[in-house]
Amino acid sequence: MPDRDVGHRGLDSGRVSLEDTPLFRLCWPRGQRFCPRCRGLKIYSLADARHRCGACGYTFRDLTGRWIGNGALTPGQWIDLAGLFAQEASVLAMSKALALSYNTVYKATTALRFSLAAQSLDAGTLFGPEHLGRFLKGRRLAVPPRDEAGLSPSVFGILEKQGWVFIDLLPRLGPEDVFHFGLQFHLRLARLGSMVYTDRYRQYDGLILCADESLPLYSIRKSRDPVHLDRMGGFWDFARSRIKVYKGVSPGRFPLYLKELEYRYNHRSEDLIPLLLDCLCAFMPE
Repeated sequence: MPDRDVGHRGLDSGRVSLEDTPLFRLCWPRGQRFCPRCRGLKIYSLADARHRCGACGYTFRDLTGRWIGNGALTPGQWIDLAGLFAQEASVLAMSKALALSYNTVYKATTALRFSLAAQSLDAGTLFGPEHLGRFLKGRRLAVPPRDEAGLSPSVFGILEKQGWVFIDLLPRLGPEDVFHFGLQFHLRLARLGSMVYTDRYRQYDGLILCADESLPLYSIRKSRDPVHLDRMGGFWDFARSRIKVYKGVSPGRFPLYLKELEYRYNHRSEDLIPLLLDCLCAFMPE
């Protein structure tokens, strides 16, 4: 989507402490710190904004083990970034508005997208070792490279019910299966650049994947009859215009963008900024 007004929200990011922002209550909803390791409540404050658990001796900071702990942003910058992300600003526009490097903002938005994916119903499968879980090192995020050559594309099923969309990872299906169904079982395929989607498949309104150069994209011919997703409206109308601008997205990163679309659509009538900050402040999976 085209960048909207991406002006800075006006926080003096360098001077805002965590306790002076909504982030503190999101991290500690009852206003009381607890140990991220053992959940003990006997906490001692140390120097340099560190804390120590009196039960297990674990030393931590307020953002330790949380998605928001991945990135060199101040609390104020995180709040500003969430506002810009909600507006669908590009990484380049965010970096200019926040006066941060492109790579710093890229890593921060990647952490934010991971936090959104962690809210999905299929997060247990999605964060398995063969998928997004390979980027988690303990409770730290190893940001995936922009070009992940050699990683097989994941296949997802799209199902919309009563205004809610569910995009499920289908680990038993590979991209070769999707093309095989198209060639041998007349499952109609369509494409948007390197994004391949299909007609109805079992209970799903369609399948979708991000293809790489090993897949025969040339075999997908434009049909006069649109596939089921193209006739639905709803989520697919919302997603299609956004997918068109996903140029250069690798198959390995595509699940993050797909889960972002799922989250945005399901919360389309809400103020996204507090929701995004809540996701960011959640603990990462073990």
